[in-house]
Parts: sequence; structure tokens; C-alpha cells
Amino acid sequence: MSERFQTDNREIDDLFERYRAAPKGHVFAPLADACRKAGMLEEALEICARGVGEHPRYASGYVVQGKCLYDAGRGNDAQAAFDRVLELDPKNLVALKYLGIIHSERGETAIAREYFGHILALDPGDREIRSRMEDVTQLAPRGHSTRVPPSRATPVTPT
Repeated sequence: MSERFQTDNREIDDLFERYRAAPKGHVFAPLADACRKAGMLEEALEICARGVGEHPRYASGYVVQGKCLYDAGRGNDAQAAFDRVLELDPKNLVALKYLGIIHSERGETAIAREYFGHILALDPGDREIRSRMEDVTQLAPRGHSTRVPPSRATPVTPT
């Protein structure tokens, strides 16, 4: 990423100024997430790579990196980032959700059910996850794996 960075998004510009002032801090995560939400995936991925390199035990950095990788269509890399999150924070709901979604998109419904079930054990009122659980449960009996049709899978809700 270049030294000069300016967009038409004030939040990103403000976060980038904070990042430039303290490049070894944790501000990389909200900056990368703001870039991701604005569709600036290359910049977001570069910021995340630097950030998690500096802070290999910062789960929130890997959460943002996983979201960026997922949005970039790099499911295997996203899975690795979310797996790292769970190593650092085994109850991280965002990582559990994305891992469930990634596995359901691959047709690995039994694995997806495990992730969604873990979320529901932690947060029984999560309607989105309950709906996803119903979708993967209806598609395949326990122990079987069936691909979730794209029309049934709902898009990931940005968090």
C-alpha cells in the first residue's frame, strides 16, 4: 500500500491516518474491515497480512482477514484464517458462523451442522444460524453430506 492513501470514505481515511501514525498497532483490523466493506479487497488483504504478521495472537485480526478472504472467493484461505481464530478464541461466533457457511457451501452439511450447533449452544436466540441449521438439516440426514443449493443458501450477513 502506498504512503499516500485517500478515498471518498471519511471513515477509511481517518482509520488510515491512525494506521500510518501507529502501523504496529491493532487499528489495522478496523481499517481492513472498512476497506472490505467498501469493496477495496486488495487493500484490505494487504493490510491484514501485515497486521496479523505483526500480531499473530490477535484473533480479531484473523477474523477480518477471514472475512476479506471469503469475500475474495478464497474459501480455503478463509477457512485457515477462521481456524486460527478458533485456536485463539474457541467460542468466537463470527469464526464459527463463517466456517459453518464455508462447509455448507462445499456440501459438507454434517460439518456445517456441527459449527451451527456450537453457535446455537452459545447463543440459542440466533435466528440467522437457526435458519441455516434448518436448511442444512433438511437437505441431508445426519451423517450425510449434500451440497446446499445456492437458492437456499442466504448470503453472509456482514458483521
